[in-house]
Amino acid sequence: MLAFIEKLTLITQRRLLTLLGLFAITWLFTGAERDPKLLVGNLQKFSGIYRQEKIHLHLDRSWYFTGDTIYFKAYLVDAENNTPSATSNIMYVDVMNMGDSVVSSLTLPVWDGIAWGSFSVPGPLTGAAFRLRAYTTWMRNFDARYFFYKTVPVVEVINSGMVAEATLRADSGNTSTAIIEALLANPGDTLTNINYQLLLDGKEVKKGQAAAGKNGTVQFTVPASLLTSTSKLQLATYANGGAKNAVTGRVNVTLDNNKKPVISFLPEGGQLVYGLHSKLGFKALGADGLGIDVAGDVFNDSDKKIGSFKSGFSGIGSFEITPFAGNDYYALVNYADGSRQKVKLPKPLDQGCVLFLDNGDDDIIRVQISAANISLPYPVLLVAQSNNSIKYVAKTMLGPSGYSGFVSKKKFPTGIVQFTLFDSALNPLAERLLFVNHRDVLQATINTDKKAYAKREAVQLSLQALDEAGNPVTGSFSVAVTSRPHTDFDEASEKTILSNLLLASDLKGYIESPSYYFTTPGLQAAKDLDNLMLTQGWRRFAWQDILYGRFPALTYKAEKSLGVSGSVKYTNNNPVAGGKVRLISKAGSGFMLDTVTNAAGSFAFADLDVTGDSIPFIVQAEDINGNDNLTVELEQLPALTPLQPDSMPRSRMLRKAAQQPLPVEVVEFEKMRTAASKNAGGLKEVVVKSKILSKTEEAVAPSANLNGPGKADQVLTYMDLRTCNDLGACLQGKLRGVYFKMLLDSQSHTMNIVPFSTLGMGSPMMVILDGMEMNIRQGGASLDNIPPSSIQSIEVLRSGNYLSSYGQRGRGGILIITTKKGGIDYNEGLQKDTKRVFTGSFRAYHQPRVFYSPDYSVTPAVSTADARSTIFWKPDIVTDEYGKAAVKFYNADVTGTYSIILEGISENGQLARSVYHYQVN
Repeated sequence: MLAFIEKLTLITQRRLLTLLGLFAITWLFTGAERDPKLLVGNLQKFSGIYRQEKIHLHLDRSWYFTGDTIYFKAYLVDAENNTPSATSNIMYVDVMNMGDSVVSSLTLPVWDGIAWGSFSVPGPLTGAAFRLRAYTTWMRNFDARYFFYKTVPVVEVINSGMVAEATLRADSGNTSTAIIEALLANPGDTLTNINYQLLLDGKEVKKGQAAAGKNGTVQFTVPASLLTSTSKLQLATYANGGAKNAVTGRVNVTLDNNKKPVISFLPEGGQLVYGLHSKLGFKALGADGLGIDVAGDVFNDSDKKIGSFKSGFSGIGSFEITPFAGNDYYALVNYADGSRQKVKLPKPLDQGCVLFLDNGDDDIIRVQISAANISLPYPVLLVAQSNNSIKYVAKTMLGPSGYSGFVSKKKFPTGIVQFTLFDSALNPLAERLLFVNHRDVLQATINTDKKAYAKREAVQLSLQALDEAGNPVTGSFSVAVTSRPHTDFDEASEKTILSNLLLASDLKGYIESPSYYFTTPGLQAAKDLDNLMLTQGWRRFAWQDILYGRFPALTYKAEKSLGVSGSVKYTNNNPVAGGKVRLISKAGSGFMLDTVTNAAGSFAFADLDVTGDSIPFIVQAEDINGNDNLTVELEQLPALTPLQPDSMPRSRMLRKAAQQPLPVEVVEFEKMRTAASKNAGGLKEVVVKSKILSKTEEAVAPSANLNGPGKADQVLTYMDLRTCNDLGACLQGKLRGVYFKMLLDSQSHTMNIVPFSTLGMGSPMMVILDGMEMNIRQGGASLDNIPPSSIQSIEVLRSGNYLSSYGQRGRGGILIITTKKGGIDYNEGLQKDTKRVFTGSFRAYHQPRVFYSPDYSVTPAVSTADARSTIFWKPDIVTDEYGKAAVKFYNADVTGTYSIILEGISENGQLARSVYHYQVN
């Protein structure tokens, strides 16, 4: 907390102003003037009570194949100083498909801001990706856009290293154009023709054949009415003539009406004012949402050229301008494709203040404050805060020449600083973001005992962590070692612990290649980062809310432990005080706990330190007289509202992943997939007719069933699942010809409930959730992780005529689960259940898999090739008092370059990221 205002010298043409300590400010207030101590005090109160948390996930790789296991380490920090958070002891990580449906969710215990876990990549995800979302319950009190999000590309192993993407764009008239982009694993392949089938809610609405150009782009027209449809649009492609890798797969069609590049002009501080010299930032984006190169000229309304501009990194740049009264201004923008656009600049104000900051010096920030057409002298207050903590306050009187001076960067930590200029009534006049970089990240040095190794040879890895002064540091680190082709990644585009916690976690909107600003030396990268600060959105709070003490309601408490809580009431809704409540676990050896309700009828079972992801339980209640005609209601967090995080358009992200060669262990999958395609035959024509849907047809309509919604041996809907609490247990009594086994996963050492069809010849059934396969037979997910209340329909495929569409992958039978999409009254006819017994399940702690690292000094040689992609993963490395740590692992049979990625954090919040390479011959 800032206890005083340090002395600041503002050099002006008129005088030298010395600012006194924070609590020595003695303005002579009149009228609406307010004491700045009110603003400072309220922000200190806000930052003290409303501690902000940030999360970063370090993944073992940048992209994956379907069926891979993802290993990750989570860093939960206090936003003010990046030290391990003491607010929450529980964290949640959700795995979502590209439609934002949660495929699986993990509950992680957090110790000293650290947690780690693992899960299997959901699939099939042909030509797609999945999203990770990480958050704490405490973070739900604030804007969900500050959760951790990461979009991870996935290469479908049955796709021969080829992915396809489709974008639907509106044209004039009553047609629209669907553009299919096929991304080939082998750049030398040449596409000739692609057969396609467009499906609406799983039913064909158009099919045909289209020629493809050298760049793998195919175009065809479809009805424009599909653009306004809320239904699920998919594109199936097959039978590519001429290419070595068949373009076969199914992708979701994304609707993108932004077919033209756009440019935005953003004044420094928020506004242009006539007569005042200002800086104007700009950002140019292409139709795919990524930055594009632009250049142009600026003119006044008399068409007189007054300046020029040119973009820098990712289409962002800035230029200076002095607008004069009586003029409006516009820019002629030249795009790289040869097109030109006339864009009006923001209209200047007749009166106001301009805040002009120069961040080009390593030690100071130069400040210029100017005003026009306001009564002078004009009192203003300049406040700078970092991570909700005020670091600098200064007041002055603006005269005809304004004021200029400087602020020492020593006042601020590395990260984003927000400068705000207020009037005497504490109304914000101008605002500007800066990034202060002291280059004080940890120096984490990685070394191996050799620079080149043989296959399966042992590697001795050592690391040392030092602070900027060269002193050893104790900290927590994670290390991932990957083999070719996963060493081919773009460090500038990675979401690293540095770019995330210091930059992206505080800004709204997608940041292209955020690590560029940390990995690129030189003045140009610093200038590009300053331009990013000019043009990127930021808002963790509103100053007016702080001034008037309008703080957000704390709906959610910070979780310290797992628990089950709720209330017991009589049928007349009166609370049951002193009632007996019993919690009975049905998992494993089970356990039983007792408690009593308070005067309000509430109860709680806390500190439930159990693992297993999802634990079934029973709650029983009775009052002190033994009466059991009661209602038990459990406290449950409402579901998170789906939020489309700003993420990189998939086409560029997936192209690199698509061009990676498949590892040795997936070759057999490709053979199986090719055979299945031949057996399945061509795509069938489906005639769509309009009719009134029954309740079952309505429930199953959004299904991704390749045979068409409802084309199954059995269909269950949400109406059949109303009494279900544990999905696995519930389905055992409802599915015909399906039985369940509890199978032990040799890697995770957990028991999974796995469905089998009586017609499946001993092969487990495939489970598809919202179009993606759940790897329940590998421990990556569980049926009991899916809340029955979230399900809209379940389709059972057991017979050959339905399974043929899926080839060999569905030979054991298929369960197709579709979650609720809305538009249905799910509670129609539902009566409230008033019983003393409540059955359900709570989210227990996730038990991560132990990463398997072979020891070839004792393991006998085998003929099977060791083609591991992740060679080594260790999330729990802690450096000693000398800042050192060491690990040992063995290489695989893959030759070429290996990469070592290290991330970590010290006890005092210093961050580390290091990349190291060595060779295997």
